[in-house]
Amino acid sequence: MGKRCTFIGKEDISLVRYFDDDSRYADLMNGFIFHGRQVVSANALKEVDSRVTGVWEMPDEKTGKKFTQRYRDLVRKTVFGVNCVIFAIANQANVHYAMPIRIMSEDVKEYDKQLRKIQKRHKDSKDLKTESEFLGNFSAEDKVPAVISIVVYYGKEPWDGARDLYEILDFTNIPEEMRLFINHYPIHVLEVRRFENTEWFQTDLREVFEVIQHAENKKMLKDFVESCGERLDDLAEDACEVIAAITKTPEFVFSKAKYRSEKGGIKMCQGMRDWLAEERALGHQEGHEEGRKEGHEEGRKEGHEEGRKEGHEEGRKEGHEEGR
Repeated sequence: MGKRCTFIGKEDISLVRYFDDDSRYADLMNGFIFHGRQVVSANALKEVDSRVTGVWEMPDEKTGKKFTQRYRDLVRKTVFGVNCVIFAIANQANVHYAMPIRIMSEDVKEYDKQLRKIQKRHKDSKDLKTESEFLGNFSAEDKVPAVISIVVYYGKEPWDGARDLYEILDFTNIPEEMRLFINHYPIHVLEVRRFENTEWFQTDLREVFEVIQHAENKKMLKDFVESCGERLDDLAEDACEVIAAITKTPEFVFSKAKYRSEKGGIKMCQGMRDWLAEERALGHQEGHEEGRKEGHEEGRKEGHEEGRKEGHEEGRKEGHEEGR
């Protein structure tokens, strides 16, 4: 079985659990793709097998078959009447410089999986009639659902990786005319820490993104918390866990007993106020201790200097006396 190569550990688990909520999944699509327009309904989302398979370089020793299998991070089928679109999310903590090839590969495998389903249906029903249809086990009327993949990037540094296959292709000495025949395969990257239009989201996705954006600077975080009003007074536990995992701040998983809201969520606003106050008090204490230590060191230094000076003067005096 192939391994996933995005998050490993708490971040990965937290994000998968977080987006298991279809309302958030739909909100991500509506916010990022439709700029806040409510086009996709949570009720229109369907579970999709996240496994993608393809050809492997080395055959399996037992069966002799060539194959590979890996899992996409998150996949849903979005239903539009009698049609649908397959929507995949790739979570990234770090810049993936070969991401266009990875996304292209996973999308192709998804298309291939849909194609094989259609081919199996024709094989079982034996309804193909022409030579051209038999050639690919695919009729002129058959269609496969479209696949959209979004890279959700949580890293601190701006995404400086390729957003298009062209950016990682070597065109040295390649005639210009040939480039027109090479597909671009662009990818779509949502940079969480730099996404400005968080108001396009209607679930707690907005609060999660905004806290992550401000978490690196305690002054900015304090100002943000104070400006939030009641928006952080009832945040879901799994949202708090995602924030804590992404920002690597386990303190953000606040005590359920102490900060439980009346609606059953977490009073993250109050929790953050208390945490910032504790951090500030700890900073004052550490500063005071450091100041005292520096003061002692400086005092010892001055004492040594004074002692050396006094000893030098006394030695000169004694020397003069003996000379006389």
